[in-house]
Amino acid sequence: MTEGTLVKTHLDEFNSIIMDLKNIDIKIESEDQAIIMLCFLPLSYDTFVDTFLYGKDSISLDDVSNALKSKALKSFLNSKTGKNTTYEL
Repeated sequence: MTEGTLVKTHLDEFNSIIMDLKNIDIKIESEDQAIIMLCFLPLSYDTFVDTFLYGKDSISLDDVSNALKSKALKSFLNSKTGKNTTYEL
């Protein structure tokens, strides 16, 4: 994901790649998908990634997707109300 890319766009592209892999009988477990997703976030997400992984025994792609969507929504709402945010989505 490059800086400034919308989270929805990044998730859509990622899910498309996962579906293409499934179509050729390559299965990637949800936890592996989640780790891959976190690894490809821009540097501005380092704190998000560290916080997300801290103290977790397992994660899923749904967990990561939901957290990213929540962060994007919060950033959008903060931009509408004039509050500063740490992450640009």
